[in-house]
Amino acid sequence: MALLGIDGTGKSTLAAGLAERCAQVGQPVRTVSWRRLIESPTEPAGWPKDSLQNLWLEIFRLYYGGATLDGGARTMPWSYEELVARGGTEHLHDAAVHGVRAHGPLAAALLEIAGNVLLQRDAIERWVAEGCVVIQESYGFKHVVKELLLVEELDPALAAEAALTLRFAHDFFGRVCAPEVGVLVAGDPELALRWRTAEVGRTGVFENFSVAGEDPDASFLALQSRCTAIFADFAAAYGWLHFEVHDVPPERNRDRLLAALAPTPLGELLRLGAVREPGGVHR
Repeated sequence: MALLGIDGTGKSTLAAGLAERCAQVGQPVRTVSWRRLIESPTEPAGWPKDSLQNLWLEIFRLYYGGATLDGGARTMPWSYEELVARGGTEHLHDAAVHGVRAHGPLAAALLEIAGNVLLQRDAIERWVAEGCVVIQESYGFKHVVKELLLVEELDPALAAEAALTLRFAHDFFGRVCAPEVGVLVAGDPELALRWRTAEVGRTGVFENFSVAGEDPDASFLALQSRCTAIFADFAAAYGWLHFEVHDVPPERNRDRLLAALAPTPLGELLRLGAVREPGGVHR
């Protein structure tokens, strides 16, 4: 299954609750994201981990699209190992960014799609074949959409290229990488901002338009509001379950989601404690 929703709506918390429920009924489970896989000490080096690490680095570099950082005092890392040594993608959250070129995030969006091919074919499908429930806590379509909206924000002249790429991504993620169970985690951007600020004290550079010189919190609301409409259209087009997050304790949202999943194949597994044989056969 995959969760899709704006930043700060509690998708990771919901994924953790679902994974806990799987464990309670004896169902093997893997919670996956691109970042989880490349940082996992148990995932062996080589294919596809090494390629996903390299793509992660290059997407990060392209997102900043040739910008000058802190007046030239900082440079972008040249290897994944250097990125990790500097503190990961978070190490530039406080950087003064000038001159991002819009075609950088556009190229990043295309690499994002490429990386999700590897994540789907060489990780998710492998674990499903081994009999695991796989919970994708943040569906890759989200990241592509945010990169393309940044392209439009940086340079409206590239809106046509961004729209063309979005149409392709919409179809690709809706059909080629489609999960068996898709859940749109819908929530109010104002609530998401409040939760994110309470959680880590600020919004992240990939959650707003701060690299375009805009106010972090105001542009968080602008970006997430635009994402909300795109995600709703995507979920409706491909028949995803619509789940509205409420401003209640996390366990209540988790229990509501479990109830909403009852009619789905995942709900069957969670209720009955059945397991999935390799090849997708229920028992």
